[in-house]
Amino acid sequence: MNARNGFLASLWLCLLLAAPPAGAHLLNMTKATGEVAADGRFTLELSLDLLRASGSAQAYYDLAQRESPLADADMRAFWQQLAQNIELRQGAARVALETVAVAPPVEASLDDFESPVNWPMTAITLRGAVDPAAPLTLNFRSGFAFEEPIALSLQAPDSGRKQSRLLVANQSSPPFASGLGPVTAPPPAEGFDVWQHLGVGIAHILPGGADHLLFLLCLFLLASGWRQLLLYASMFTLAHSITLIIAAYRLVEFPAGPVEAAIALSILWLAIAVLRGNHAHAGLGLISGFGLLHGLGFASALRALPLDDHQFLLTLVTFNVGVEIGQVIFLAGLWLCLAWSRGRSWYAGRVQKPIAVAVALVSSFWLIQRLASL
Repeated sequence: MNARNGFLASLWLCLLLAAPPAGAHLLNMTKATGEVAADGRFTLELSLDLLRASGSAQAYYDLAQRESPLADADMRAFWQQLAQNIELRQGAARVALETVAVAPPVEASLDDFESPVNWPMTAITLRGAVDPAAPLTLNFRSGFAFEEPIALSLQAPDSGRKQSRLLVANQSSPPFASGLGPVTAPPPAEGFDVWQHLGVGIAHILPGGADHLLFLLCLFLLASGWRQLLLYASMFTLAHSITLIIAAYRLVEFPAGPVEAAIALSILWLAIAVLRGNHAHAGLGLISGFGLLHGLGFASALRALPLDDHQFLLTLVTFNVGVEIGQVIFLAGLWLCLAWSRGRSWYAGRVQKPIAVAVALVSSFWLIQRLASL
């Protein structure tokens, strides 16, 4: 039974730590703005974090330092792959896109590319020819390593129409009718895709929120039973929901760097509390305070989105519900894996404290990284 316990605990922690590096909170999400002109020109402006596509911070830095990335023969296949994996359609016909301009973050240093709290973004322009009177859809294929979610805004300045959506790979946008040309009937009213925004919130936790998951893991280790765990999680949820709403509406604003460092510190604090067996260092007031802090991190995922005002509240609510669903899934997984061992004499020495040590080491590393990047 001891071996089984150690295996399950190690597996769960490994799955957690295999998630993407914590800290971005979707600030490096792909942003795409498509514009339909009356003459049929379609222009797509992208803001991309090319770290994953480049393979390493050094490779991304080298790409940014190229004299002319678009004209570079070595990069030709790279830009062709980018264009091929952005699928623009009008009905059954696919519209060819061509990469026409690339503006990498040439002023960023190698340290900026390696930093866990700086995300140098590359501006890329693609163009194609469309029928301005026909609705169009966009689909970002998974063949290129886009950061998700993708904040898409489609607009037709000549008609004043605009549509904004959050997408993930292989998900088509709703049809966008530009209002240009001989359109005889207005397009149907756009609905709000609840499931899509719930999915974005869940993805922000599983697998994208490794730092928030480590915090929840510490709450699990500190709780004496499921009732106390429920109380801890409820206070954390209530607190971060408050600051998520406040910060998303920009009633308060804090720079991302210090917030990320403070989140790492909150995880380290709880890990030390687990190791010391000191619940006074993790009272409800402190957990609520840490929840307020984590809410600022969640809010950064929403503040930069090009969403219409009438959609923002619905997006905020469904995103937050998705976050909570992700948390519940994670805590339920922990309970299934570890709850049976909590009453055993070896639980503290072989499960609770070894996991807390691992969490303390990871959060210490994040804290040092984030402080060094301020």
